[in-house]
Amino acid sequence: NEDSISRRDLFQRTRYSIGAKLNLIRGFASPQPRHLFSDWQINLGTGFAGSRVYDTIFKDAAKTVVDTNYRNITSIQSYLEPTLTVSRKGNFSMSLTFPIYANFLTADAKIKNSEVELWGIPGISLMYFGKRESGNKLFFRCNYYFNFKNKKEAFSQIQLGYSVNLTDLFSSVK
Repeated sequence: NEDSISRRDLFQRTRYSIGAKLNLIRGFASPQPRHLFSDWQINLGTGFAGSRVYDTIFKDAAKTVVDTNYRNITSIQSYLEPTLTVSRKGNFSMSLTFPIYANFLTADAKIKNSEVELWGIPGISLMYFGKRESGNKLFFRCNYYFNFKNKKEAFSQIQLGYSVNLTDLFSSVK
């Protein structure tokens, strides 16, 4: 049984994600304070994301449910990501990104609309770095996901969190 599914739903219901990012090029501004940006970079990445979907079997036209089976669908995402970063006073930073994702489903997903879809995900991240633990940061991130072919699938994502540098975390445990 092959069904179709919205990629927006898959993005929003991701249960796990793993990937790798390669920095292709990075440029730095001179140390003169009149420059607005601190650095710019272009990254290339790829990864896998797993989402859980369910197949429901109906008994009749009245949609009486007989059974529901859950299964995982894996999507593969490759992207090109330009980034511009502005840092001030060593504690504050802002990054602007605009990755372009090519998202497609693996063959075992058994989904009708498994063709490659292009997504743009412009975003802004605001970060505050503490003085004691310079690798750790408090961040606010806002991303806007949109499908280049179907603008009705667009959605926003807002995150607030605290990021801990694992090296600092493990070095403090003695």
